[in-house]
Amino acid sequence: MGLAAGDIGAALRVSFSAAHHVLAKGALFLAIGVSAIAGPRLWPVLIPASVLALGLGGLPFSGGMLAKLALKPQFDNGVLGIFATLSAVASTLLMFHFLRCLVQTAARDREPAASAALMRPWLVLAFATVAVPWILYPTTESGSLLSAVARTTLWAALWPVLLGALLSVWLWRWGDRLPRLPEGDVVVVGEAAIRATAPWGEVIERVYGYLRRWPVAVISLLMVVIVLGAVMLASG
Repeated sequence: MGLAAGDIGAALRVSFSAAHHVLAKGALFLAIGVSAIAGPRLWPVLIPASVLALGLGGLPFSGGMLAKLALKPQFDNGVLGIFATLSAVASTLLMFHFLRCLVQTAARDREPAASAALMRPWLVLAFATVAVPWILYPTTESGSLLSAVARTTLWAALWPVLLGALLSVWLWRWGDRLPRLPEGDVVVVGEAAIRATAPWGEVIERVYGYLRRWPVAVISLLMVVIVLGAVMLASG
């Protein structure tokens, strides 16, 4: 969008946002394994993971907030801006659900499954996910670090996270009243769709085999040529 509008700095800001997402999502993916070896002391994993997860929703002072600020020039205050805000709310809701699942998964095994030394590299990655965006943000030409911590900027980043948190509380308390998705989510629905369309596949295969016969193919090709010729004559 920025390049289409002639903004030569758009590629740099998008790359900055992508770099943050690579670090954050990679660290959150590894947090699942790290939580399994944390044993009863889950807070050294849960606190950094919470910062990284909510950072994807734009939590103030996180790298995700800076990533969203870097992309903000590509959006306006109209429809695109509304969708960007709704995306922040939805990301926060999803990340609260992830954190809840992380706690539930870790609670199943209270004994460390591997050396706790594996946690140190993960903590370094979690720290880099927050620190690197703050170091690189001035190079994006999206504003100064002082403007990033201004009261209005922080509030604009905070309220979608708060709304996502409220929706999470509602989902935890009354989510059982919503329609239940089958185990496997989209995979189950996809398998059902494949089974429903299987008969059509057999019909299409038979039709395709019929059309591949030499007399039928020749007639079809002649019809295509006649139609194309008629179109060319009509346009001429």
